[in-house]
Amino acid sequence: MKTTFKVLILISTCWLAGCVIPSLNPLFTERQSITYPAIVGSWTQDDGKQTWTFAASTNNTYKVTQTDEDHHVAIFDVRIGKLGTNIFFDSFIDDPKFEDRINNLAILHLAGVHLITKVSNDGDALHLTWLDVEWMNGELKKNPKLIPHVMQSERAILTASTEELQKFVTQYAADTNAFKNEIKLMRKK
Repeated sequence: MKTTFKVLILISTCWLAGCVIPSLNPLFTERQSITYPAIVGSWTQDDGKQTWTFAASTNNTYKVTQTDEDHHVAIFDVRIGKLGTNIFFDSFIDDPKFEDRINNLAILHLAGVHLITKVSNDGDALHLTWLDVEWMNGELKKNPKLIPHVMQSERAILTASTEELQKFVTQYAADTNAFKNEIKLMRKK
């Protein structure tokens, strides 16, 4: 099985298991992107079993190379922005060899989605927190018009515009029930 395909399966499994909420649209436009020098460098997760390397790219974007515990590698474009007092990043898969690893029919089945991540940094620790699936499903049951979305396999896929996403994320940024799927990365020394 190809590396990128495995990473996509892992992300899909995490999504189906309740880890993240995907969005069809980005959280930030190119003009809204900011630089965030504190994120640049190599970080480890799970006692060094996983690594995340953030490198500055063009137009206030970052290339993120994430290597899992099985040494499978995925490359993402990340756009960082600020909403209120909170920093977020929007990640999108950007693996230049992706199309070389799976066939055209498989590619047609994959949807490019954005993952919205709340970011906080306290020295040598980087905290990445995603929207919680259970919380989102509960809120959408109470108010189906809360944010534009479609349901697939009992999971929401956000279809909101960038402007609608920003309003929604700003409204719930401080809600620890909404943003509770956190991983902690430690700066590699």
